[in-house]
Amino acid sequence: MACLSTQALLCLDFGNTRVKWALFDGRASTLKAGAEITAHVESLGVPDWLIQEVFPWCVIKPEAIAVSSVRGHGVVDDCRGFALRMGLGFLNPVAQAVGQVGARLVTAYQNPAALGQDRWSACYAVACQTDRASNLVVSFGTATTVDAVVRLDSDHSDGSCFLHLGGFIAPGVATMLQSLHQQTAQLPLASVCQTDWPTSTTEAIGAGVFESQYQLIQAARNRLAEKNRQSASLWLTGGSTDAFVGAFDPPVTVLSDAVLLGLFSQFHAQPAGRCKP
Repeated sequence: MACLSTQALLCLDFGNTRVKWALFDGRASTLKAGAEITAHVESLGVPDWLIQEVFPWCVIKPEAIAVSSVRGHGVVDDCRGFALRMGLGFLNPVAQAVGQVGARLVTAYQNPAALGQDRWSACYAVACQTDRASNLVVSFGTATTVDAVVRLDSDHSDGSCFLHLGGFIAPGVATMLQSLHQQTAQLPLASVCQTDWPTSTTEAIGAGVFESQYQLIQAARNRLAEKNRQSASLWLTGGSTDAFVGAFDPPVTVLSDAVLLGLFSQFHAQPAGRCKP
């Protein structure tokens, strides 16, 4: 049974630096979207922020809210309480373990509940869109995450479609650049760049950060291709995507707002009873 047949779904992605939101119609078309600095949202309070700065932009009142948060249970609880007071459906996804019957995506993570909701949701979005058996999902944020998503055999015993093999977490592009500037006496705040042999300090920093990110992603992609004996499709999302998209061999897909799209897909995959606050 499909989850509540919503006219509109409000998806919220609470990250370390920014909160992104999107109002989707039933076909995943974006009706409205926005972003705000996380510190501002938390200083205002999540319920007040939603009432004052999000709902006025909603061209249609959402029938439910789906939330991904790396900010802890407090934010999720605030959103759940808000949904309850407003009479809205609610979803806060948790990664599904291997053995979950009929799941679109399951994870090999030792403790599925410890897998970041943003990583899980981005991987879920890819599992719903890819036509490839081997996929590498890269999200550029405060941290850079690199996750492998592979198709399972059609006769897999639990009926699931894709497996999250695991992945890597590294400091993000901006985190690296800011750290070098703040933790040293003289190094400037640089921008990420790609150049073979940097000839200035700012270039050396920018290119050094680029190479560290690139090599992590490329090594993971090569490892996944070796494991599955086929090339891995690369999916990029997040703020630094533009700096890297041209550096990799195809197939490369830019999936903007992957976390929000993953929330939408998970909501519509839930049984109706599980969508209530």
